[in-house]
Amino acid sequence: MEERIRDQAEIKELQKLIDEKNNELARKTEELKASSAQPQRLLQIIAIQTQIEKLSYVAANDTDYEKIRALQDHLNNLVDEIQDENNENTKLMFKILAHQDEIARLEKQEKRQTQAALDRIKDLENELEDIRNQIEEKTLLLNSSDSRISTLTAQIMELHKKIKPLEEEILDIRDTSAENVRELQKRLELITRQLQDSELRLQEADAKNFDLIMEIADLRTQLKKAQKKASKPAENSNELEQQLQTQQRVNKRLESANKDLKEEVKELKMRCTDDVAYCADLQRQLQQSQEDADRLQQQLSEKDANLKQQLEEQIRENNRLQSEKNQLEDNVQDLQNRLSNVEDKTIYARQVTLDPNTAHPRIALSADNTRISTTAEAQNVPDNPGRFDVVLAVLGTTGYSTGRHYWEVSVAGKLCYHLGMASESAPRKGTMKFSPANGYWTLVMNKQGQLRAIDRKPFNIPIQTQPLTLGILLDYKKGQISFYDAGVRSHMYSFVGQRFTDKIYPFVNFCVEDLEGLTPIELLSPGLVDWLN
Repeated sequence: MEERIRDQAEIKELQKLIDEKNNELARKTEELKASSAQPQRLLQIIAIQTQIEKLSYVAANDTDYEKIRALQDHLNNLVDEIQDENNENTKLMFKILAHQDEIARLEKQEKRQTQAALDRIKDLENELEDIRNQIEEKTLLLNSSDSRISTLTAQIMELHKKIKPLEEEILDIRDTSAENVRELQKRLELITRQLQDSELRLQEADAKNFDLIMEIADLRTQLKKAQKKASKPAENSNELEQQLQTQQRVNKRLESANKDLKEEVKELKMRCTDDVAYCADLQRQLQQSQEDADRLQQQLSEKDANLKQQLEEQIRENNRLQSEKNQLEDNVQDLQNRLSNVEDKTIYARQVTLDPNTAHPRIALSADNTRISTTAEAQNVPDNPGRFDVVLAVLGTTGYSTGRHYWEVSVAGKLCYHLGMASESAPRKGTMKFSPANGYWTLVMNKQGQLRAIDRKPFNIPIQTQPLTLGILLDYKKGQISFYDAGVRSHMYSFVGQRFTDKIYPFVNFCVEDLEGLTPIELLSPGLVDWLN
């Protein structure tokens, strides 16, 4: 009894621990979702593109195309929501791929709707022709016989009533089909213009990678065509197999008919003994029928062999196209890997501008937001949630969530300074402790000329001469922030092994020990950065 009570107590304790871990997991998941909107958006874009592509292969009616159109609109909205400078090229690339997919879909939809309308019109015209033939047959019967006049007349009148609705339906289908085609062509022209505009913008924004991106897009188009061609031989193969089966059934019926003819020949030969002249004529007819049957059997055998040969050729063509499709997939993957390698190695060096909406009320910025000084009194500015209210600091305008980014700042003439990088979620209100754990990766120069990196454990950086220009390099994927003496192109310190989960911004804190200094802190336009590699 005591052992059972202990077991129940252990079970309750384990269940409590499991519930705590589940709650913590849910909380961390929500935090990750809140801090990683952009990567999630990109993954969602790729997932929707895949869903559109799969649905396009099986689309067979207007309902399917409406689903594709809704997914396409949702995809375009997600792409348009990619707004920050660092992902502009990614946005343009997704737009180009989305436009190419929609153009292919619209062309397929136009062809399908046109063919469906033609098929329906053909069916209606056949039905109309059948009714007219019935009217003609019944009219001949009416003229050749006095019997059943009232019945035939009623039937003819009933058939005449069916003609006008069929003719009206044919006209309506033609008008509706023409209108649908015009709408699809307008949409196709619009998407084509948008595609050309996106390609031009991408070429202007990122000429270095434009050719590689367009080659990927072109191979992607070729891949879809190859997939379509690969599926067509399979359809042809199925159609040939059905024709072969149908032909075999026809052969069996003809063989049965041939057998009946032979029985009839046997019976007629027996009758020949009674009427020689009659038998001779019938014999010639039967001989001709037998020759016709044999010739038809030969033709059917040849057609059967021809169908089998066509089926084998279609199977070989299908295998060849499958091999071509696999090669195209390999080429696309190779180019995507090459593009990823180029992005990982590229350093984007540009002059940073500062965000006045984050600046402390006593921080004054130049008109172009590249020089920082202080005022004696606080300025009348809105108390934004993102504004520093105690620390005399300000953040850069642009945050980075991918790639490698480099910027430079002039500290010439400064007795002390404090600058580096800060995460978007780092605290900005009240007094704070600067450290990587709080989302700050910074260097501090104090009034005694000591330069220190504020890492998990503060590190004193040995220097021979005071740097005049500092360079800061962010490698987001690698999780590293490095500081350089840009004047002599030498490395000073790196924060390594960091795990970034949100955007990282340039950070400048005006040293309180240098408030009387008249020299502003100035953000510079970097020169060549080949020496950083």
